[in-house]
Amino acid sequence: MRKTTLWIIGSLALVGLVYSSSPGLGNLLSGAGFWGWREEIMLAFGVMAFVFMTLAMVISVRPGWLDRTMGGLDKAYGLHKWAGICATIAAIAHWLAENGPKWIVSLGWMPHPGHLGGDIEPAPWERFLVESGGFVGEWAFYLLTILVVVALFQRIPYHWFRYAHRIFPVIYIALAYHAVAVLFKTSWWTTPAAYLILTLALAGTVASLVALTQRIGASRKVEAIVHGVDRHDNGIVDIELRVCGDGFSHQAGQFAFVRFGFGDEPHPFTIASSGDDPKRLRFAIKALGDFTNTLGEKIGEGQTVEVEGPYGQFGFDDAKGHQVWVAGGIGVTPFMARLEALAGRGGTSEPVDFWYCTKNDRDAAFPGQLDALCKKAGVVLHRVDAARKQYLSADTIRESVGDVSSVKVWFCGPQSFAESLLAGLVCLGFRDTAFHYDRFSMR
Repeated sequence: MRKTTLWIIGSLALVGLVYSSSPGLGNLLSGAGFWGWREEIMLAFGVMAFVFMTLAMVISVRPGWLDRTMGGLDKAYGLHKWAGICATIAAIAHWLAENGPKWIVSLGWMPHPGHLGGDIEPAPWERFLVESGGFVGEWAFYLLTILVVVALFQRIPYHWFRYAHRIFPVIYIALAYHAVAVLFKTSWWTTPAAYLILTLALAGTVASLVALTQRIGASRKVEAIVHGVDRHDNGIVDIELRVCGDGFSHQAGQFAFVRFGFGDEPHPFTIASSGDDPKRLRFAIKALGDFTNTLGEKIGEGQTVEVEGPYGQFGFDDAKGHQVWVAGGIGVTPFMARLEALAGRGGTSEPVDFWYCTKNDRDAAFPGQLDALCKKAGVVLHRVDAARKQYLSADTIRESVGDVSSVKVWFCGPQSFAESLLAGLVCLGFRDTAFHYDRFSMR
């Protein structure tokens, strides 16, 4: 969350830079009246909306540097969500600043100010750009608002969310046209502000074209063949892939976007194999939604699969000192990969306590041979079964490992569980910066 906050602050600083390099401040300091202030407020909120829309658009194409900078693509998607929210709020404010005073005048509560076309008189071709940009921008704003509502409300089905995001690049291009075109009714082109806007529009439009041409993550994609499928009673489908070509390099704890031959959209899944063999990939996928509920029926050996990645920073690079692993249900998958890697290297050189929390015996049966694998890897396994009224708390961890101030925690499971456990650990002297957690929510 700290990095998200810094990105939001940085974006607001960019808004300030763009506006401060425009004629706006000079107009205000020269004694602008109500309508002058209204014009500058409208432009300032327009800049803010456009900066955040561009940020959201760039994030959506999953650039590799963003994964590293944000400490994981899951955090980047959190920033994407907040950028969309900030953009929508600013766009609404921009729209209200444009239309609100006009409503007041139409109601007779304020005299008509006369010409409100801007601070210069545009040429005919410029007037065409201004008028068409205004028309396109207004309708793009209405569509943007609808798309954000669809994206934010969890009760709206995922396929509607997916379609909304397919449309967004087109909406962005329309809004970029609006942002550049309307500047021709102002004197912004005589200042650096217009060229900063133009640079943002170029970056966002390139990202939009990457999305529209389905080139997102193209350099990270490999083809694989389904080599084996194991369906479990608890709804988990255990899939083994054989990667074509040079293979797929990854580290334990990372995830990938997987597009199955019978689906038109990639879905993110944690990789359950260690990465020691680049030709082999394993995914353990539980039925938790529309797509995964039918995956077990549709998938079969020999099918072609497209894998994009790897992504995520849920690695074990700083795994020095006493480690605590906590898995909630299907959250066991990254630890399966790490256990496989440790077992293949003769076991861990650092103390590791692993709490595996499940709802019942059926869930606890997966993965098979977990006890034997933990023993081979030198990891102490603790099973927590909710059906037996067993629950994991920060006090339970302290009772087992002692002082928690120096341990490092890797957690994979429900977000509410993560927040509760982290809060309890912090109360016991734990450093929250030593809590590793991937938030696998794309909405």
